[in-house]
Amino acid sequence: MWGQRALGEGVDLLVVNKFGKEEASGRGLRPVIAEALISEKPVIIGVSGANLNALIDFVGDTITYLPPNVTAVISWCRKSLKSHAAS
Repeated sequence: MWGQRALGEGVDLLVVNKFGKEEASGRGLRPVIAEALISEKPVIIGVSGANLNALIDFVGDTITYLPPNVTAVISWCRKSLKSHAAS
């Protein structure tokens, strides 16, 4: 799978377009998301209200909620990358 290969090649940040029905059901990109979280890579995931509880059940209390605007997302990405590089 491309996502697992990318993580193995040392990506700094994983961006997942959406945590949808497949991920909520335990399939789709869920293994890639889990691998990134286990390796402490920053992960940004789009999610609808319909799948938010499934995402929370999956990742626990590690979620940072961002408003849906470019400035907030870019700021979070930069902060997370800087923090990850320092560790």
